[in-house]
Amino acid sequence: LGDAAARKRLPAELTQACERAGSGDFCARAALTLGDVDSLAGALERSDVDEPLERAVIAALGRSRDPRALDPLMIALGAVRTRKDCVAALAELGDARALPTLMIWLPNEPYVPVRAAMSSLVAALGRGAPERARAARATLAQLAKVEREPPVMAALLPALHALGAPAVVALAAGAPRTVAGGELWLFGDGSGTVEAGGVRAPMTDGIARLDTPRAGVAPVRRLDGDAAPRLAFSRPKP
Repeated sequence: LGDAAARKRLPAELTQACERAGSGDFCARAALTLGDVDSLAGALERSDVDEPLERAVIAALGRSRDPRALDPLMIALGAVRTRKDCVAALAELGDARALPTLMIWLPNEPYVPVRAAMSSLVAALGRGAPERARAARATLAQLAKVEREPPVMAALLPALHALGAPAVVALAAGAPRTVAGGELWLFGDGSGTVEAGGVRAPMTDGIARLDTPRAGVAPVRRLDGDAAPRLAFSRPKP
C-alpha cells in the first residue's frame, strides 16, 4: 500500500507477534519477511518449524553474507535432514572461519551427497590464502586415497586440481601414470566408454573408474558416447 509509517512499525510488530503466536512457522515467516540475521537465527533454533520453511531460513542466512550467520549455520549442520542445505548456505556465505571444522567433519560425513558438496566447499574456502589452501589440499588428498563413491570423487578431483594438487593430472597436458593393481579415476563431462592403458570402463555423468593391472603411462581416449575426460587421478586400491 506504500504506507511508510506502517513499514517502520513492521519489524517490531512482527517480532511481538512471533512471541505471542508461539508458532515456529509464523516466526520463520516473520524472520524471512524481516530478513535480519538475529530473527533468522532465532527461527532456526526452534524445533516446530516446517521443513520447507526451515530450508528457506537456512538459505536466507547464506544469502545474507553476514558474518553473524556463521554460528547458526554451523550449529544447524548437525541436523541430518537439512545438512546439505547448510553446506550450500555456507558456500554462499563464504566465511573461511568454517574451514577448520569442515576439514574435521568431512572424512566422517556418512552421507554421499553431503560429502560431495562438502568437498567442493572445503576447496572453495581454502582458496585465497596459502596456509588455508595447503590445509584444504591435504584434507581432500587424504580423502581421495580412500573414497569409493563416484559422486564424491567427481567433486574431489576438480577440487584438488583447483588447489594445485600434483596427483590430479590435466589430460590436456599429458597422460597419467597408473599404479600396478590400482585404480585410475577420470573426471570430465558426459557419458560413454573410455580407455586408458588398454583398460576400458564406462564413464557416467562425467566420472569413471578403471582398474589398472600394470604400472606405466596410460593415454586416455574416448571410445563412444559423449564422454570427455579432463582430469585423471591414479591410486592404489583402498
